[in-house]
Amino acid sequence: MNPREYPPENLTQPHTDNEAFDTSSDTESATDANHQTKPKKDITPLNAVFLCPLECSGTQAITDLETATQHLREEHALIIDNVDQVVHFFNAYVVDVARRIQDKSVKLVVSGGRNGGGQSLRIVGSAADARDAELRTRLKASILEEVLRVQQDERERDTKRKCLFCRVVPDNRTSLLEHMWHQHNLNIGVADNIVYFDEFLNILEGKLTSLQCLYCEKTFKGQTVLRLHMRKKKHFKLRPCCEYDRFYIVNYTESRWGQENGGGADEDDENWDDWNEPESLQTMCLFCEHVEDTPLLLCQHLLARHGFDLLEHRKKLDVYQNLSLVNYLRKQFIILKCFSCLQPFQSVDDLEKHLDDEKHTVPLPPHSLYSDAQNFFPTVDGDPLLMFLGEGENEHADEDNTTDDTHVLAEPVHKVPDLRNMSIEERLDWISTR
Repeated sequence: MNPREYPPENLTQPHTDNEAFDTSSDTESATDANHQTKPKKDITPLNAVFLCPLECSGTQAITDLETATQHLREEHALIIDNVDQVVHFFNAYVVDVARRIQDKSVKLVVSGGRNGGGQSLRIVGSAADARDAELRTRLKASILEEVLRVQQDERERDTKRKCLFCRVVPDNRTSLLEHMWHQHNLNIGVADNIVYFDEFLNILEGKLTSLQCLYCEKTFKGQTVLRLHMRKKKHFKLRPCCEYDRFYIVNYTESRWGQENGGGADEDDENWDDWNEPESLQTMCLFCEHVEDTPLLLCQHLLARHGFDLLEHRKKLDVYQNLSLVNYLRKQFIILKCFSCLQPFQSVDDLEKHLDDEKHTVPLPPHSLYSDAQNFFPTVDGDPLLMFLGEGENEHADEDNTTDDTHVLAEPVHKVPDLRNMSIEERLDWISTR
């Protein structure tokens, strides 16, 4: 198992779980339909740029193991046996192989296969080659010594760094990882198990800045949509792949040599994650990114944190007005716009600060939001808060011994497209043409 799959050894479980928001399972919500690219194929990055030391026409700089081994196979009919064992010192190893080929001291085993040019493929580094085994052992020790030295240097010059998700700047690396685990549910391990720390976080920060999910690596159209996706799909974690192996000390130890780097997660893991799980009722706030385990707890948060009593407010509205209100508030938060003054913002933090400072009052009818047909449709499919408000309205009707068999359709069903597979922009475009 790859080390990034373990929880940090010295961390306790967070008090709140911010990983899941939506309760939909097999169907994709509008947030997931809003991604633009598919995840890239796994590659194994090399520790340094590879320039082939053998005589060949290729002069390109190679940065990943797959391209490097393909080059050796097609240009030189050469296969490195157990190549995963030499990935951390690939350049030094191939330089030594080139030297041994030149002085004819290398042991090559004919594989029986041929490359694209029809050349017979030869294998270097077989178990019977004592010199090659000695070289690998020496290079393993050398690279482990180097990464331990780098890690010690990083400990001694430990500096502050801003959180990847908010404006908090913890005092050191350990505090930063604990903060991201407790406050944002991102677990990348503990500081003592990581090397090349700044480079590692620069890569993660670059992905988030590019609106790319850290787990599935899909790219989204906005910061809020990305975070909603990561919560819903439980993607506040790193995907087991070769890209991050070089940042974990354990991958340089003897116990890891000979194992396949990266651990390659089963493609169906995500499907099994939700198998037989109880239905989640975790609900995100209407005015910030806080998540509670149930809609009722979320209502308590709304009152304590934002001064908005949704339970009292809903008594002044009918069921459709309640649904319209929630859908409207959610949509405005997702597109980073104030629900009251409609001022747009560039980040979630800026919007939250504005709402805290201005303390706008949530409007009552006859405000236009209650008559706007687009607010009849869920902004987030399977929103637990919508179900909660609907159930509450039914319970209230039962108490009054009244029934209402009237059903309102905002649009004939045959005219309504599948909104679940539409982005927010596509929904608004459709609504504007009605």
